[in-house]
Amino acid sequence: MNKKLFIIAITATVLLTACGSTEKNDSKKTAENSSQAEITSTVSEDISDSSEKSEESSAVQTESSEKTESSSAEKKKEKTVSDSSKASKEKNDTNNTIIINDQNYTNNTTDQNGTSTNTNDNTSDHDGGQQQDHTDTKKMFEDSLNNVSVEVGDESIVETGTVNGRYYRFTIDLSKWDEFTTTDDMLQLSRLFWQSYPRMYERYADITDPPTDVILAIEDEGYEVAEAGGNFVHLHDQWLYSNPDDYDCIVHELAHVIQAGWENPFLEYSSYIELFADVCRMEYAMDNGYYNDNSWLLQTVDGQDTRKTSVRFLVWLDYMYSNGDIDIMRRFCEVCYNKKYSSAEWDDAWQEIFKGTELEGKTADEAWELYTDSDFAYLSSYSEKGETSVLLQDYDIRGKF
Repeated sequence: MNKKLFIIAITATVLLTACGSTEKNDSKKTAENSSQAEITSTVSEDISDSSEKSEESSAVQTESSEKTESSSAEKKKEKTVSDSSKASKEKNDTNNTIIINDQNYTNNTTDQNGTSTNTNDNTSDHDGGQQQDHTDTKKMFEDSLNNVSVEVGDESIVETGTVNGRYYRFTIDLSKWDEFTTTDDMLQLSRLFWQSYPRMYERYADITDPPTDVILAIEDEGYEVAEAGGNFVHLHDQWLYSNPDDYDCIVHELAHVIQAGWENPFLEYSSYIELFADVCRMEYAMDNGYYNDNSWLLQTVDGQDTRKTSVRFLVWLDYMYSNGDIDIMRRFCEVCYNKKYSSAEWDDAWQEIFKGTELEGKTADEAWELYTDSDFAYLSSYSEKGETSVLLQDYDIRGKF
């Protein structure tokens, strides 16, 4: 009996031990599974965080890349603009001796006579640029312009002189110059002024009282070619750059200064304003038309076939019927300027202009018929430089005036 109980006790112990071991293993597995789940969750969170951080990092890198590309593009743009500006500024280096390298000029003042004076010689401006030395330009101009004083500053060339006892002042304003017009071109324009303007002034000044102080602004903006008003003439900076040798367009503009304002209601045709300016261009062209006759034509009757449009008709009247006592174009200018006749009364105006000449008693239309019957209306005004046109071989127009 005791032996049975002992065996039963042993068996129970074994069973209890086995059962405990199973529970322990199950608990361990449960704990391990729980721990594994926690680890998995942590890893998942870490992966998620890492992913978010990776996305943030990618966004930052993308933004940084965009900034880098933008910065690179901006630098490239700046370089392109800089290169373009540099190319524009350097294109005339061989001809320009007063090239402006910086828009921040050093101190300059203007004295009471209007002369530009440098008040800060041999110093640098606030951007580190060196002031311009204009000695060579001044000498070049004074050597070419007889008896004319020249002062050259960063933004102007001021010329003063006396012609036939009358004082003139000519200023080339460079405040908006972008260096397309070369210094050599400016010298030619200066020569043109001193050749042409005083002669036009002497002929017409007692009628219109034009200024003796004239400003020519060379500007890379505004009007297409040129324009004049008061004592101010504008020349587009790129005009001579694109149309070399067309210097005498400025004679046309100076003639508008001489006109001193004609008003349309008192003109037979409003086109007379421009026709008169072109008459002056033909008669007072620089160097006897050396440049003008090679680049600009006095249109024949085939090209300008009415009194309203014909410059050559007025030149013909002036050449054929002006003499020592009678000046046809002075009379024409006086009638236009003094507002003596309305546009409807120009039959009377022409009678005043023709008085004392072979055209007295004739109408303007009858004078036109005489013009169109002459070879003057058809001969070419074109010539190569240094040569004489067919028209001027037969009719010494400029020699007369």
